[in-house]
Amino acid sequence: MELVEICRLAVAKKASDIHLKAGLAPLLRVNGELHPVRARGPISGQAIGQMAWQIMSKSQREYFKAHNDLDMAWHVNGIGRFRVNVFR
Repeated sequence: MELVEICRLAVAKKASDIHLKAGLAPLLRVNGELHPVRARGPISGQAIGQMAWQIMSKSQREYFKAHNDLDMAWHVNGIGRFRVNVFR
């Protein structure tokens, strides 16, 4: 399951947040409660890193390398705009 698919599912489920953590299935926060995305098993840290890297601009990647933390926005055509926090 790719990041865009996770975002699409989050919008359909009216989730306020998506949580991705190495070793866990994606979690959706719906009405204050976390629910695992059962269609997707655990995601490796490497896979999460690749997802984050793909949506960052060059300057955002440089900032992340220097600070190990990044707040950004990401727009997905036809789905919406997402606030993203990436940290290590």
